[in-house]
Amino acid sequence: MPNLSSDTIVELFNQQVETHPQAPAFRIKKPDGSWATRSWADYGAEVRALSQSLALHGIQAGNNVAILSENRPEYFIADLALLTLRAVPVPIYYTSSAAQVRQILSHAESVGIFCENPTQLAKVQQVRGELPRLRFLAGFTDSAAENNEADFSHDQEQAQDHTHTGEGPSRVETPQAPNEQALPDVFADTVFYKDLVDKGRRLDKDNPSAYATVCKEVSPEDLASIIYTSGTTGDPKGVMLTQAGIIWMTNSGIQRTGIGSRGVPYRVLSYLPLAHVMARGIDHYATIRYGGEIWFGGGVPSLREDIVACKPTLFTAPPRVYEKFEAAIVEHCNELGFPQKSLVQAAIANGQRIVEAYAQNTSPSLHDKLLRPLYNKLVLAKVRRQLGLDQTGPDIYTGSAPIAHETLCFFYALGLPLKNTYGMSETSLAMTMHPHDTQSGTQHGTKFDSVGTAVPGGELRISDEGEILYQGENVFSGYWKNPNATADSLVNGWLHTGDLGKLDEDGFLTITGRKKDLIITAGGHNISPQDIETSLTADKHIDQAVVTGDGRKYLSALITIDRKTIIQSAAHQGIDISNIPAEELSSHPEVKKFVQEAVDNANSRVARSEQIKRFKILPKPFSIENQLLTPTLKTKRAAIQTHFADLIDTIYQ
Repeated sequence: MPNLSSDTIVELFNQQVETHPQAPAFRIKKPDGSWATRSWADYGAEVRALSQSLALHGIQAGNNVAILSENRPEYFIADLALLTLRAVPVPIYYTSSAAQVRQILSHAESVGIFCENPTQLAKVQQVRGELPRLRFLAGFTDSAAENNEADFSHDQEQAQDHTHTGEGPSRVETPQAPNEQALPDVFADTVFYKDLVDKGRRLDKDNPSAYATVCKEVSPEDLASIIYTSGTTGDPKGVMLTQAGIIWMTNSGIQRTGIGSRGVPYRVLSYLPLAHVMARGIDHYATIRYGGEIWFGGGVPSLREDIVACKPTLFTAPPRVYEKFEAAIVEHCNELGFPQKSLVQAAIANGQRIVEAYAQNTSPSLHDKLLRPLYNKLVLAKVRRQLGLDQTGPDIYTGSAPIAHETLCFFYALGLPLKNTYGMSETSLAMTMHPHDTQSGTQHGTKFDSVGTAVPGGELRISDEGEILYQGENVFSGYWKNPNATADSLVNGWLHTGDLGKLDEDGFLTITGRKKDLIITAGGHNISPQDIETSLTADKHIDQAVVTGDGRKYLSALITIDRKTIIQSAAHQGIDISNIPAEELSSHPEVKKFVQEAVDNANSRVARSEQIKRFKILPKPFSIENQLLTPTLKTKRAAIQTHFADLIDTIYQ
């Protein structure tokens, strides 16, 4: 990894292009399952051309320009091209409705937007009459099924090898906009990406010094992005992140990963939405810092096969992904015959005993320590290869939501030291990461239930009210057009996170809850619902859980089930419930039995006042479509309690 030093994202990017132009930058999955490769030279040439063309279209310093798209090379290129002009990228979740797109475009005062395809363009066209500032509309493709492989050709001959095929990889398409009448005009006043790049190449040929000139004007204090929060407690707020803050974050984070010390290339699979700070930090900014490569697969539907192909050297996912992986491994193990099944189960149990011993600050038995290398060679190394995670070493992470202790232990037992991290949009990615031993891959102190210690250069405090406070150069500069919210969050140089936590004597932070989520029962008990909800959703039969009970005598829960797992578990007991409709399945006695077992197990881990006394199983899950989940799949607690107010009342009658 080149030891580069830069003050801005743009400068760092240009240095990487110059330092190793022929190294792979993008790997793009093609319809036949093979992967196309694009170099850093290609990447740089595309950014250079698009920058020139955007300038011709009047995009200039201070302009906010949105991007509404799934993950694809053009997204990254457009983002960087905007930065070279000192314009500000404003990412929007591709699952957003037309009304949500309008809200962000209006609030951000966006003068332009890049849309992935006709489906996304239709959303903008529906509300364009309400957006007088919007004057630039660009489409990455004119087909909803077009391949996400960018055209990086430098001349006509090369263009014949890299032109679009008109076909696309297997991926989830965003639902069509409901207003079908808007579709005939979807391309009105739209300029297309390929035309912009072609024009930019001609401009660059005529004036090759123009690009370097505009890049020299970029300042560390320029905004790198305005990221709109997911809005769990109200309307989204625009988080302003500077290029200096991003550079500081990547330099700090690099001290906590094992990429450099392991001597492996930085390789990530881009599948998390790029409107989220986690994906922007790991896929976009860190790749620029490391000079690594980004793989674009088929999204969540083909995630497991894409991981195997990519073999990422750093992998991160929300807890639900790891829970699904764990369930799949256990299910596959149960289908094995003797003696393979017994061997796999023994290998995992051996690892779990070792991890639990370390977690309790005791030493594993000599017997378990002696068997560990044998189990690793015969079983666990093969499991890691089959998962595609055999190259991550210590660099496997989770965040954005609580994760169950059992899930962390399970992956440690596999030889995958899964680390919980803590951050938010307002900190450019992370506040905490775990130190690690690059030789053994174990975390310092094995405090894996914590979220680690403050990133190098950052500082943590706990307020008198138990709130987590953070200070570091990666803290945002404020909320766009919201000085009151900024003043509430930034007090005397400290970011007030709104989360509750505790610090131990070694500086390790444990999250205990969300300040606004605290439940105060009729008996006066202050209860954070986070732990009990995490315990509930750790059960394979439960998909989602929201605990309620503010002002009530006891706690209750609204629960949604994992239909597939429930049906499989019932079938193992000789009960066929596969044909029962979802509305009836939630009230089936067998389903209630599985859920009651999960509730009893969760209750056994908490104090009596924190136990769930009654619950209701919902026939449908919380979703983005019913507005009970944010685009980052976090539950909107207040919205759920309002939506199900009558049902909750019946629980307490």
